[in-house]
Amino acid sequence: MEPDAKNAAHLRLVIKKRSKLNYSRILGKGREHRRSSTKLKESKDRIIVEIAAKDLAALRASANSILRNIQVIEATKLDTKR
Repeated sequence: MEPDAKNAAHLRLVIKKRSKLNYSRILGKGREHRRSSTKLKESKDRIIVEIAAKDLAALRASANSILRNIQVIEATKLDTKR
């Protein structure tokens, strides 16, 4: 996600994975909204989230949404065998 004139705020989060889940399969590769866009990349041990937004309020809302979803995934321990 490249910085451009229409997006005033950018954020890149690098989060260490705690489980062997496929986060991008659960969360999707990215989302487009009217005021922001989000891309999710995943490596063996990290989740990389890139957010571009037209303003700081939209950036914060997108970041909170992604972080809340990741927190729920981690809390449910979906990767445990039953």
